[in-house]
Amino acid sequence: MLLVAHEFLEMVVEREKTIDQKLRLLMEHFNIHPTDKRADRQLAIKLAELCVRGFQERIRPGAPKRWGLSQLSALKRSVDSIVAEGYSVRRACEKLFSEQGSDIDFPRCNSLGTMYRRYHQAKSAK
Repeated sequence: MLLVAHEFLEMVVEREKTIDQKLRLLMEHFNIHPTDKRADRQLAIKLAELCVRGFQERIRPGAPKRWGLSQLSALKRSVDSIVAEGYSVRRACEKLFSEQGSDIDFPRCNSLGTMYRRYHQAKSAK
């Protein structure tokens, strides 16, 4: 009986060593220093981000579904400045849409129709 208990204890100790080794490798994989006080917590968070839907950050591609007031205002100002040159609102949107670059203060629009609708949304927001 004593021999069986001793063998069982050896198995438990060996299993713990294996688990410790695997945890160290996991921490190394995620660039977590094992001596850090919060290493266990950091590892738990990293694993949760991979496996648990509630921890996963969802980044949707494309333009944001909703624009803030500052983004709408920036679009309205841009369109209005082109309208002041004698263009119609539709033509001003076409001109802006074709010239979209990195220097704009509002999100890039995927279509001319979207830009036109956003302009009218901005106009009614004020």
